Amino acid sequence: MSNYDDVHAWLSVNSFSPNTEVRYLTALLRLAGDVPDLAALTAAGLRSWLDAQPWGSSARWVAFCAVRGFLRWKFGESHPALALKIKRQEDRKSVV
Repeated sequence: MSNYDDVHAWLSVNSFSPNTEVRYLTALLRLAGDVPDLAALTAAGLRSWLDAQPWGSSARWVAFCAVRGFLRWKFGESHPALALKIKRQEDRKSVV
């Protein structure tokens, strides 16, 4: 099964809201396109991939959550990328 098929399979076995599902799907398909060998993805590699994305802090956090859940489901708790810890940053709000 391809990474793309696995992403769809993972989404089908979880109960996410439609909005969350779209956001997770977007992030995971981008990851699958950028990192063909997800089994070899390291914590440093995941951080580099997240840093390279044009997302704001909210979308970055959503992507991080999606990737953690997907990697845990596909590879188990021992996957090296699951060692990455990041803090959720607050989005800056415009002051008018």
